[in-house]
Amino acid sequence: MSRFTVEAGPIWPRFRSGSFLAAELKDGKLRQFKEFSEPLGAAGERSLEGVAAALNSAWGLH
Repeated sequence: MSRFTVEAGPIWPRFRSGSFLAAELKDGKLRQFKEFSEPLGAAGERSLEGVAAALNSAWGLH
């Protein structure tokens, strides 16, 4: 794994748009964790950015 990041796109249910946690693998592919998501425009938006940063720090990733 190279790093954790936050991506935006459709999430379930009902194909709403939101941000979700993703892991970038060493081969460049993304492993999406849409169960860790937040709707776009929600109060506290971008809190997943902090989660990704904390995971990267804890795992020694860049």
